[in-house]
Amino acid sequence: MTKNQELVTLNPGEVLDISPNFALELVHVTHSIPHSTIAAVRTPEGSIVYANDFKFDNYPILDTKTDYSKLKKLGKEGVKLLICESVRVQEGGKSASESVARELLKDLMVPDESTYFLASFSSHIARIHSICEFAKKMGRKPVFLGRSLKFYVLTAAKLGIITLPDTVRFIDRYPKVSKFLAQVSENDTSREYVFLATGNQGEQNAVLSRIAIDSPLPLTNNTKVIFASETIPSPINIAHREILERRLRTHSVRIYKDAHVSGHARREDHRDLIRMLQPENIIPSHGEIEKLAAYAELASEEGYDVGKNLHLMHNSKVLGI
Repeated sequence: MTKNQELVTLNPGEVLDISPNFALELVHVTHSIPHSTIAAVRTPEGSIVYANDFKFDNYPILDTKTDYSKLKKLGKEGVKLLICESVRVQEGGKSASESVARELLKDLMVPDESTYFLASFSSHIARIHSICEFAKKMGRKPVFLGRSLKFYVLTAAKLGIITLPDTVRFIDRYPKVSKFLAQVSENDTSREYVFLATGNQGEQNAVLSRIAIDSPLPLTNNTKVIFASETIPSPINIAHREILERRLRTHSVRIYKDAHVSGHARREDHRDLIRMLQPENIIPSHGEIEKLAAYAELASEEGYDVGKNLHLMHNSKVLGI
């Protein structure tokens, strides 16, 4: 941004006039990040709707449901173009609610004598909220290990999205993490805490990966590592996560995977969005060619034709509609 540009705060449901012919409206939608929106650019020929990163969660933990009435209204008023994500369109059915992930965590986080390490996306505030709640029910204090967790969680607390327990602790830099875990080991107090660490994707410099290599707090067959996440399906993430799990298994730790639901729409969610918006044109995005093709197959079932009103794009390609 330059000094002359204005930064505007726009809440869902509000409309910002950009020029005589263009206005921007944000529509509330559920996702793994709170306060997510779908952007609708209003033009004289109809709206251009940008719907990347969404799901339809009817039982969210912290947020309210998607504003379905607004989406239907946009459809009735006329949508010239829908630009839509395709991350999970290959998966049939509907994306599960965050309340399902909450129940999975509830079943795993029980009072016992184990040492608990959990890993999730730092931006997944609803998931972190559930982890803190169940840590409290276990009689343990949540400890956040890593810089990104500290940034996202404290920001969410500052905005009033979550309320943190008084017993919470943040340790951002790994030298401090190492020192703290060494003290926990020396005092034999691991059962007083639930450790939530960065590195759910196996990132090499994240806390969980470094602990797996050389932990000041010994990892044993009485250590539980819960992944409240899933591996992002890209070759590098899959490889890094496999390396992390292999290192963890050398310590005989107990690994629990996929205490998680996706933040992205699945096939029938996409169908619902198409039917609500009834767009004249669609551009699937946010996915490799296989995902774009899967979206095209779905859209064809709804009456769209590739090259006519369904457009498969690539970077730098220009489309006139």
